[in-house]
Amino acid sequence: MHVIKISLAGIAICVATVGIARALDRSDLAALQVSVREMCVQPDRKGSYLNVSGDLTAGATLRVAGVEARGKISQDQWDGISQRLDEYKTDPRQCAISIITLLAPLLNSPPEAKACRDPSHGIERYEREFDVTRQSAEMGGGHGQAEWCNNAIAILRGEHPGAAFTVVSSGERTRNHCPPANCPQYTYICTINVRASPVYIEKVSSACR
Repeated sequence: MHVIKISLAGIAICVATVGIARALDRSDLAALQVSVREMCVQPDRKGSYLNVSGDLTAGATLRVAGVEARGKISQDQWDGISQRLDEYKTDPRQCAISIITLLAPLLNSPPEAKACRDPSHGIERYEREFDVTRQSAEMGGGHGQAEWCNNAIAILRGEHPGAAFTVVSSGERTRNHCPPANCPQYTYICTINVRASPVYIEKVSSACR
């Protein structure tokens, strides 16, 4: 048994109920108090403070204006709210006690969000960094160092998913295979800095489950 002290229009009220303190945090209890107070003063505006989605006969989802917690509500419980609003329409204080006693046990605060590391958060750092030098086979004319570096990075990308690549240096060697004619063959060399094994930023987001 928990005793929850609320205030209605400056009047202190102690509501004894089972499970309220466990189910709702302080901010949700305060928000519930405000919504219930307004409902009890203006019963015809119940729909402005209570939102039900789904089939009441199967257990719909209940949301209260300003309250993060939500819960399941049945048709009988929904009808019970209307009955209490009507029964205590001339006594807002008793109305508040009755409605909070009914609503609070239905609501469950969402679990506390936990931080996680996810690719969508961006990269905090890389666990490994090293240089790789790749050399092409001999090629005829029409190619170049930039082309070979791009090809080498494409190969490395398959070997190190999620890594970052930066060209450090490039060069080429030429050899003529048919002297005295001129038919040069080119070998391209590219050194690439690889930052691998990304560690993603840790934070709370919708990606954390």
